[in-house]
Amino acid sequence: MVIADLSWRFIESPFRKQQRRVSRNQIFALSGGATVASLLVGAIIVARDGMPTRVPSEAAIAAAGAFDLDENFRSRCSNFSPDEVSEQILCKLGASDDGTPTFVLWGDSHAYALASTVGDVAATAGKVGVFAGSGGCSPLLGVSRTARRAFPCEAFNDSVLNLIRHDDALETVLLASRWILTADGRRYLNEGGADAFVRDAQSQDVSVAENRAVFRRGLERTLAALHEAGKRVVVIGPVPEVGFDVPTTLARNLWFKRNFQIEPSRISFFERQRYVMETLYDLQRRFGFQLIQPYQALCNDVKCSVKTNDRPLYVDDNHLSITGARKLYSLFEPAFVTTAATVGDASEVSRIVRRQQFTDPRLI
Repeated sequence: MVIADLSWRFIESPFRKQQRRVSRNQIFALSGGATVASLLVGAIIVARDGMPTRVPSEAAIAAAGAFDLDENFRSRCSNFSPDEVSEQILCKLGASDDGTPTFVLWGDSHAYALASTVGDVAATAGKVGVFAGSGGCSPLLGVSRTARRAFPCEAFNDSVLNLIRHDDALETVLLASRWILTADGRRYLNEGGADAFVRDAQSQDVSVAENRAVFRRGLERTLAALHEAGKRVVVIGPVPEVGFDVPTTLARNLWFKRNFQIEPSRISFFERQRYVMETLYDLQRRFGFQLIQPYQALCNDVKCSVKTNDRPLYVDDNHLSITGARKLYSLFEPAFVTTAATVGDASEVSRIVRRQQFTDPRLI
C-alpha cells in the first residue's frame, strides 16, 4: 500500500496532470532501461542455474534431496490406465528386461518410492518383476477415493488383480502404500493437501471411523483374492511420516544456522499408526503373509531418522528418497530368498498385539 501510494503520488498523478518533473521521453527511456536491466539479470541467473553459489554447499546438498528420485521411472511407469494394465503395459524391475516377471510391486506413490531398492534387491537375487502403481491408489479392492474420481482407483486395482490371477509366473505380490492416509483420511502435521476419504459398496459416509472400516475391508478383499489365487504375499508396513518438507527444512537449518527438529518420535509414529499396525498384525495371523516393517531400519528407540550425513531420507514430508529407500535394502532381501511366513519376529508381533494393543507405544 505504501509503494502504491508513492507511485500514485509521484508518478501517476504528475504524469496525468502534465506536471511531471521529467519529460515523457525520459520516463519511457528510464522504464525501458530498467526493463532491459531486469531481463539481463534474469538471463544471467538462468544461465548460471539460479546462482547456486549463493547457497552454502551443505545446504545445497540438503535441498537437492527433493530431486533424489527416479523421475523418469515415475513419469513412465505410474498411473497406467486399467486398459493398459490389462494389456500388460507395465515397467519391469530387477535382473533383466528380457526375463520373465515372477513378482509384482503393487501400490500407490509410496510403492513407487520403494521401487528402485526393490528392483536392486531383486536384481541381486536374479529375480525380475513388474511395477503396478498409481499415485493415490492403495492396493485395496473395491475401494474408491473421493478425491480421485478423475482416475478410477477401483478399476485400476481390479485390472492389476486380474493380471496377477491370470499370470502363473507371477508368484509373489508385494503390497506397499501409505496405509495410514487411507485408514485415517487426514494429513499429518504441517502437510498440505486435501483429506483422503474413501468409500466402498458398504459405506458411502465420509468420516475417520468409516475410513478405517473401508480400509480394513479393502485390505481383507485384496489378501483373500491373492490367497485364493495361490500367490505369496509380502506386505510392506508404514513408512514414518514427518509432516514437514524434509529437504527444505534441513537446507534452511544449515543455511540459517538454526536447529528446527522435525524427526518424528517413535512414540508419535506408533500413536499415528496404531490402527494400521493392529490391522496388519491381525490380518497377518489370518493370511500368513510376510510383513516388512520400514520403521525397523528408520527408527531407533527414541526417534525416526530424516537424514544421513545431511542427505535427506525423504523427497518431501512422507515419501522416501532413493537414499532413504536404500536403508531398507536388508529388510527386502528375505522377500526374495525365503518363503517364510514372516520377515520379522513372529513372537514380537504376537506380544505387541497382546500387550494392551498399543495403548503404550513404548512397549514396541
